Amino acid sequence: MKKYFWFVFVVLLGGNIVSSMIARTLAEGDSGWWPVMLLISAMVSGLYALVFSWLAKRLNFEQFPAGFVHIAVASLLVVMTVLYYQWPVNWQEINSGGKLTLLQMIIYSDMAYYLIYPVGLLASAGIGYYSMLKRNSR
Repeated sequence: MKKYFWFVFVVLLGGNIVSSMIARTLAEGDSGWWPVMLLISAMVSGLYALVFSWLAKRLNFEQFPAGFVHIAVASLLVVMTVLYYQWPVNWQEINSGGKLTLLQMIIYSDMAYYLIYPVGLLASAGIGYYSMLKRNSR
């Protein structure tokens, strides 16, 4: 069972590194990388959910709740991308003393992404590991 946990951990870590590299390569300079990063990360989270579903089927689990975490992360990142385009920011106004709304601060903040994604990754790894331990104790 632990070999599956380490396989998933390596897939998660490798996927994060590859998605960051792809987003930086596809984006146009400083202006276009953020929505690209959000969408690619959402797609990678969807792939993680598929990996967890495959793993649950292979290990004969009834369900694998860690996959649900990645579906939630992917959905949240897609919503952030939509909101990014719904509420554009006039950066000249902000640079001359204007204020961002709280929602704009969350949408345009790198920290929001860098909190959402690792928390999802750690939650899925923890839930998956706990599920495997619980299944083995039966």
